[in-house]
Amino acid sequence: MSFQKKLLEKVANRFAKRGEAVDALMGLLSHGKDGICRRLRGDTLLAPDEVVAIARHFGISLDSLATGESDKAIFSSILTAWSERWSTV
Repeated sequence: MSFQKKLLEKVANRFAKRGEAVDALMGLLSHGKDGICRRLRGDTLLAPDEVVAIARHFGISLDSLATGESDKAIFSSILTAWSERWSTV
């Protein structure tokens, strides 16, 4: 299963109905319903800033998605540096 699929599955599992997850992602990512559905199906890849926004908003550990373990820190320093760099632009 792809990283994107795992991330979006974790988001979808937080809602009783798929439509509620779509609505939440529409608000968070400022995309229309079609754009969110394309991302959920995997037709469109999430941009790095979208991955960060989703993980932060829903409290999802990207490390655990990538490794299956919560004590690994593959993405932590990369995402911190990336978001610090782009938050000043």
